[in-house]
Amino acid sequence: MRIRHNAAGMSTLHNSRTHLNRVQNSIEKLSSGSALSRAKDAPADLYQAEMLRSQASGLKQAAENVEHSISLLQTAGSFLGDISSKLTQMRQLAVQAANEATNDPATLEANQYELEQLLDSILTIAEKAEFGGKKLLDGSMGVNGVTVGENLRFIKAAKDTPSSPEKGFAIDITHTATRATMVGKIPLTVTSIGDGFVIRVKEGGRLAVLDTREGELFQEIEMMKKRNQRKNDGEFEDPFNFSFAEEAGLEKSRQVDENQRRKGSESEPSSPNAEESLEVRQFVLYHLNNKLADNGLNVQAVSSHDGRLILHHFDYGDKPTFQVSCSIPEMISAEANVWEESAPGRNVEGTIGGGQSVGDGMQLTAMEGGPAQGAVIEFTGQPGSIKVPVLDPRGRHIGNEPFEEPQEMLLGSVDEPKIEGYLHITQQSQSVQSGESANEYDLFSLSNVRPSKLGMGIVNPSGFRSISDIDLTVKGGAEDAVLLIDEASRDIGDIRLEIGSFEKNTLQRTMQNVETETLGVSSSRSRLQDTDSAKEMANLTQAQIQLATSQALTGQAYQKPRQVMNLLKQ
Repeated sequence: MRIRHNAAGMSTLHNSRTHLNRVQNSIEKLSSGSALSRAKDAPADLYQAEMLRSQASGLKQAAENVEHSISLLQTAGSFLGDISSKLTQMRQLAVQAANEATNDPATLEANQYELEQLLDSILTIAEKAEFGGKKLLDGSMGVNGVTVGENLRFIKAAKDTPSSPEKGFAIDITHTATRATMVGKIPLTVTSIGDGFVIRVKEGGRLAVLDTREGELFQEIEMMKKRNQRKNDGEFEDPFNFSFAEEAGLEKSRQVDENQRRKGSESEPSSPNAEESLEVRQFVLYHLNNKLADNGLNVQAVSSHDGRLILHHFDYGDKPTFQVSCSIPEMISAEANVWEESAPGRNVEGTIGGGQSVGDGMQLTAMEGGPAQGAVIEFTGQPGSIKVPVLDPRGRHIGNEPFEEPQEMLLGSVDEPKIEGYLHITQQSQSVQSGESANEYDLFSLSNVRPSKLGMGIVNPSGFRSISDIDLTVKGGAEDAVLLIDEASRDIGDIRLEIGSFEKNTLQRTMQNVETETLGVSSSRSRLQDTDSAKEMANLTQAQIQLATSQALTGQAYQKPRQVMNLLKQ
């Protein structure tokens, strides 16, 4: 029996201390609810739990960011709705002013005054609308651009279009946009028209038919032939033989001919029946254009310098097209009464900032990945006509021959390129932090909706560049105002569509993703850090039993040394 070292007692004492620590650890976990109170509990789990806690905090803030951004867009949408309502009122005023039969100058002045008040209201909204101290609709939260150069106009830019360098993005146009066209091979004259003809034009499911073989049109053409014949014979011309209505009707055709004359492609009399043919041609063009307009076709009829009929689509590019048939072969279609497709147009071609661009009509868009990606400009330049002097064998000037300006004269050539202008872009699109990491964000922009920026790009006889220039008191101003206001309404509609799409498809989707990700992160963190109460209660009970047992056995382990001491005392 050994009395210097009580190994059994030391062992039971050590086990008691171990079980006591387990009891204390279980009590601490149960009372705090955390399974990782100290780093020593599980260093790797504690590290992962802290990273998940940081991620969950970032996701919570991202959700708040998205909610604030939704509120901002809804506020902007509300202001845009007010602008849309005011544009509707402006259109109503313009339509009323277009009714010349009942409007006197005082009424037009009153309409103009009310329209200007509405324009001031739109300007106030654009300059004062704000959210949290930030302006919304003055262009400070979007992409702003301006072009320098003739025939150029900035259309728009994408949210990720970079700002331009100090000099701007160079614009190099290599080919202008053209329209779908059909040109006759023989001139329309008194002789070629014969007893009349039928021309049919079809575009987009719409059909226009002009028949000059019978009815009033045939009679009027015959009347013009007889009147010109009497004039050539030196007979007195009754000024009332030709009605004022007919004279007014032909005025537009005369204007078209005047425009052709300014371009150097007028139909100059070169034969005894030239004046008579010109009058008949103007008459036919006037009624043909009326038929085209009445039936909703986007096609116009004009004449060439030598009297041939030309039909062209209003819109530029390779998409618009139309078909034509004519009862006289080669008057416009090659064969009589056979539908013939128009020659296709061509999209504008060129580069922006030296990068590849794609054309659509007159608009040129910088392709993704280029220096000016997403930027859209419009080039309206067209080759004109110049007059080339015609000389006789002796070198004397006897007239001018119209000559169409080649593309190279307007745009330059491959060997001698010509820069048409520059595009300057200021990128101020705003980002929404939609995730917990730095690279998780979405961009949005709000355009400038000042009246001077709405309704642009509409060619009109009044010369209005935007709705801020509208004047209902000038002749034809009301009709042109309707066109510009409709374009402005489309501008506002596009902005509201973009805002609504961004809110629904980006922000709300992001909110759902953030909520789902937050739930997953919280669940993972809970599994690592939160106490499993049932498991810890079992561990606590086990440790308490083992502690009590160890304490009891510790007393037993020290009984043997006591017995030895008692024996020695005896």
